[in-house]
Amino acid sequence: PVYTGLPPQKIVHSNGDIECLLGTRVRVQAECNRAGVKARLVFRAGEIIPLQITAAGLLVSGEIYAVRDTPYWFEIEDKFGYTNPQRNERVLKILKDTDPEITLISPDQDLVVSEKSKLKVTFTSRDDYGIKEIGVNYRSLSTGEAGRTLIKKNPTGAQTAAVTILTDEFVWDLERLNYRPGEMVDYFLDVVDNDIVTGPKKSVSETRRLEIFSYEREHDKIEQELASFREDLLNLLSTEITAREKAKQIPNLPPETQLKTWQELEREQTKVRDDTAKVADKLNKILSRMEDDPLTEQRVFYEHQQMKNNLDSLHDNPMKDVLEKIHSR
Repeated sequence: PVYTGLPPQKIVHSNGDIECLLGTRVRVQAECNRAGVKARLVFRAGEIIPLQITAAGLLVSGEIYAVRDTPYWFEIEDKFGYTNPQRNERVLKILKDTDPEITLISPDQDLVVSEKSKLKVTFTSRDDYGIKEIGVNYRSLSTGEAGRTLIKKNPTGAQTAAVTILTDEFVWDLERLNYRPGEMVDYFLDVVDNDIVTGPKKSVSETRRLEIFSYEREHDKIEQELASFREDLLNLLSTEITAREKAKQIPNLPPETQLKTWQELEREQTKVRDDTAKVADKLNKILSRMEDDPLTEQRVFYEHQQMKNNLDSLHDNPMKDVLEKIHSR
């Protein structure tokens, strides 16, 4: 068919079997061993196509429009009304024009982006007889509004070489879609082939999700993480107070149990020191996000920054001294 962009193919000395795409026009030509006055192609389903006879009745020709798999044969009649006694069946087989394929290479994961982002999208696509166009489809989970933007269109036709493999990228300007902070957007790519016989076939890529960055949502996450930090800090203080009370009681214990109790206390203090480092690191990560959060009050930021400094100091100095004193016992 014209949509493939393929040149006509000539097969000489064929046995008559035909394999082609649906919609292909096949011109057949055959030589007869005896002059005929009538000739036709007969299909098993009952269709008959008259053939032209030339070269003193020794050459017949005609045209088949391929629409289905079917056996067929030549029937030649001479001037005496005799036809060929044996029908040597040949086969017309329709080849499948497979569906196109498209793969979203990048982004390879869901992303958080700003409403003014320009997102670079890379993809690869293929089709056995030609890619017509590629588009990006998107839908807001908040409003349900959906759309499609054409990102690639290839020329088609008899004089145009079909594009069967395409790896490319485009920059998707999200600002034009007017999404608001906090919106969630699903998107995927589609590819359409150039089959005009049975109608263009379409395939789609995997779906990815975009979250339009929201300062309010980020601030809520920071508040939740600060609450978790404060809970961790209270647990540390509780453990430390319990340890101090235990240390005060050790001199009152029987001498034979004091060493074991000091050893237990040393292990507990080592864990507290390690946990203090983890809590301080957790707070440090939160502070770096608080610096970029316009909704965080300066007073709150400085309070937690001082807490971080105190934790670092506690870990590096008093706790170290306490462990050394316990160990010396």
